[in-house]
Order: sequence, then structure tokens, then C-alpha cells
Amino acid sequence: MGKNKIHWTYLIDNFERDLAGISWWINETNFHKGNKVCLLPTTELTTKYLLNEKPDIIVWNYARNNNIELIKISKYLGIFNIIHDTEGIPYESKFFFNIKQTNFKYIDEIWCWGKSQRDILIKKTLKLRQKPLIKNTGSIRYEYIKTLKKKNIEKNLNKVLWNTNYAPLEPRYQSAFKEYRQMYELHKYFNEEESFELFLKFASRRQSAYEFVKNLLLNSSNLNLTIRPHPFESIKFYKNCSISKFKKVKISEGKDINYDLERNSLVIQNGCQTVLESFIKGIPSIKTSNEKISIWSYVTPFFEIKELENKINKIDFL
Repeated sequence: MGKNKIHWTYLIDNFERDLAGISWWINETNFHKGNKVCLLPTTELTTKYLLNEKPDIIVWNYARNNNIELIKISKYLGIFNIIHDTEGIPYESKFFFNIKQTNFKYIDEIWCWGKSQRDILIKKTLKLRQKPLIKNTGSIRYEYIKTLKKKNIEKNLNKVLWNTNYAPLEPRYQSAFKEYRQMYELHKYFNEEESFELFLKFASRRQSAYEFVKNLLLNSSNLNLTIRPHPFESIKFYKNCSISKFKKVKISEGKDINYDLERNSLVIQNGCQTVLESFIKGIPSIKTSNEKISIWSYVTPFFEIKELENKINKIDFL
């Protein structure tokens, strides 16, 4: 499809994570020159919007069981459907584009973050008569971050960012029970027993990470900590936990991740994709346990608290 004088709609899944990159893509590149572009929160996309606004192209944040019906309606209305997954590097490839094969016919084009994702989709759609065009474009989100300057961490010694990743336990926008049921009823990622076991793992991991960070605060003098909950995670647990009472602890809410990265010299996380933002910005990242949770666990080191106490503010160590 050509690009001149076309009405595009981009769905913004979460403004903290996605808005800066999409805004850069629209305003700072030449891709949309002469186009009309609408940025729309995913919660505001309805059949009424599709009928009233009649966009030519929609760039969807993902294609999953919870939005596939709207993708179908969009296709029936003659709208060109592009998928640019906000979580384009899956922890496990079996969950990548976990939709029925028959639903691929409602998708016109897919923008992949990299070759691996493109190869997965080519295999998934190989035998389909009607299938989307699959492009390896790279991630808008990370192409944007690459344009930013790398950070001089020497200016932020003793300042540490804890990125959490436990959204299912206390979701920001719905109850934990609804989140739990969606895993096996709607998304069908797991059966009910597997979902229950996963929730127990999340609880164990969060508690383990909390104890790690608490001990680090207790044993490292002059440490300033910023807690950044996952964009879809409630801040309730972190506001009520004991470490939030420390004078040098604050909670980041409603900010783009690059804002927080600019102000810290080390990132603590545990299997969280924000490690990629950290690396691109030139900021080191460590994990809170040796557990192999995801691909991000394999690319970040673990250190015992005793080892960190005297090294955490040393530039050579960082």
C-alpha cells in the first residue's frame, strides 16, 4: 500500500512504554510525510471508532485472542491491518503469535523486531493460502532508543533503578483473579493448573527480589533506589512494603523508562526486557537470582549481596 495522504492509526498499549518511540517514529522520520496519523490508546479502540473514523491502516500492538475480533471487524471494513507487537521478543517462541492459523488471513502485514521472529512466522504461515506479508523492520521502540545518547554513569553513582516484572500478581488495570483466568480461558497460554503454578512462581520471585533489594539497601551506605513497577503492574505492593519507608527510596510512576535510565548508574531486574533498554543506553544491569526465567536472565549477571556491598558504586565494577 502506498503512503501518500493515508489515514493511519497507531494503537498505544501503554504510554509509559510505547508513546515516546511511536511519537519519534511519526514526528522525526520521513515515513509518514503527508499522512494523517492518530495515536489511540488500545482501551479506546471500538467498533464505533472504526466506523466513524474509517482509518486506512491500523498498526496494532499485537494479535491475540483478546483483540482478534476487532482485527476481523477492521478487515471486513476494508482497513489494512499491520501488527507491530509491543513485546516482539518472546520469552518462549511457542507463545509468539499464539492465534489460530485461520486468523492470519485477517492480517495484511507484520513488522517483526528481528530475523528470528520473522522465521517463526514464516514457518507458522507456510501452508496458508492467504497469509500476511512478513517484514523484518526492527522495533520502533528500540530504534528510537538507539537515537538517544549513551549515559555517562559516573554522574549517577550510588543511584540504582529496580525494574519489577510481576504484573500478574497485582495488575494495574484489573483484578489478579481476572488476570489468572485469562491466562487459561482467553489467552490459552496455559491450562488452569499451570496458571496457578505460574502465579506461585511470580509470588516467590517477587519476594526473593524484594529481599535482595532490601538487603542491598541495609548493607550499602548512601544508596539511592528508584523502584519502577512494570507498566501493567499496580504500585500498591511497593507503596506498602517496608523499603518504601527508607528516606532514599522513591517510586517512579507515569514516566518513560528513558527518564529513569538517565538518572541511574545500575539497573536491577529479574528476567525483565528492560535490560535491553539498559544495554542500549550503556547502563549495566544485574539480576536478583540465578534462576533462568527468560532469555534476559542469560545475559545479565548475578552477584551475592556481600560482593555488591563494596562494589556497587565503583566505576570499574560497573
